[in-house]
This record gives sequence, C-alpha cells and structure tokens, in this order.
Amino acid sequence: MHAFCQWADGSLAHLWGSPISNTGYHNGSKLIGTEGWIDVGEFVGDFGPACAKLWTDTHGTAPRGMLRDSPTFDMSRANAEHPDFHARYASACAAELLAFLAHARNATACVSGPDIGWKTLLVAELAERSSREAGRPFRLVRTDGSPIGTAGDAAAFFAAL
Repeated sequence: MHAFCQWADGSLAHLWGSPISNTGYHNGSKLIGTEGWIDVGEFVGDFGPACAKLWTDTHGTAPRGMLRDSPTFDMSRANAEHPDFHARYASACAAELLAFLAHARNATACVSGPDIGWKTLLVAELAERSSREAGRPFRLVRTDGSPIGTAGDAAAFFAAL
C-alpha cells in the first residue's frame, strides 16, 4: 500500500506499508521536500525502537544527500481506541497468503485483475481525504451497509460523500 499526500507548499509525504515480515507488517513514511527528506520507520509490529532520519543536501554529490540527524524512539503500543494491525487485518492477510501459497503450489499465475486498480484508488483517495479532514474515518460500505464490491459501488460511495 502506498499513499502520496502533497501540501500547498509542494512538500510530499509518501506513506507505505506491506505485509512482508513474520510479525505481519512493515511500515514507514517519508516526508519529501525540495531541501531533503525525513525518513521514519521501516519498523515492524514488534513495538521495538524506530528510527527517524533527516537527510539534507540532496542536490549535492552524495546520492542520498547528507544524514544530519538520526534519533531513535520507542513506538507506542496499540490500545482499544487504536487496535493493532493484526486485530484489524489478520484475516485479510491470512487469506492473501493462502491464495499466494495455492498459486505457488499449483504453479499458476497470480492474476490481480482489473479490480486491484479501483480498490487501490479507493484507499488512496480516502487516505488523502482523511488527511485533509483532520483524520476523519470512513466506513467502507454501500448505503445499505453491504460491502463495496465493484467499481460502480465505489463510484456511488464517493457520490454519497
């Protein structure tokens, strides 16, 4: 998952995450500007220390620029108001992993199909809208409460916002 947000001054934020570790997920973020960037994370769900790196002079001769600061901080544990990744996405990740293993076992291609495009755009659009509306949560269901299952459902969802 990737989300890109842009502020009025042209600064960019690149938020990303992927279920690639044995603890279930791997996250990080980058705040990119014209003079450098801040790179936070590449942390996993162990709630161990995370590192933030400040890079400047990105237009110089060093490919990444100069590392100016690199503080480490402890992650906050999840609570009932903000549940951990596993509680929210465990079944989806398990289903995705089982489908991948079935394709590997049967030597068949993992075909994502056209639905992956509108689903990705749905998440990216709502992440961007949430960032502009003080972290507003969105309930991803149709007006009748059933799941969004098609691109048409997603279009109707946005029309009702």
